[in-house]
Amino acid sequence: MSSELERTCRRAISKYGFVSQERQCQEECGELIVAISHYLRGRIGVYELAKEVADVMIMAEQMRLIVEDMGCDFDALFQKTLAEVAEKLERGEQ
Repeated sequence: MSSELERTCRRAISKYGFVSQERQCQEECGELIVAISHYLRGRIGVYELAKEVADVMIMAEQMRLIVEDMGCDFDALFQKTLAEVAEKLERGEQ
């Protein structure tokens, strides 16, 4: 993670608070869901889709920082989950 990304995310969390940013993450995820549907139906282009992806990635980073501040070892959990996905791919699972 870039130091600029972490610094900006920590500033947002500090300014708006955990709960506000958790709600904002929900909203951005919902907007991405809608954008994917619109993209698949040809109603928006790849730029608009990518903008929603970027918004969700920024909010996901804030959520990572929030759960780490709550005591979760996110990096270990992430690596475990990534290994599970790799195992499924190796086994040819969907």
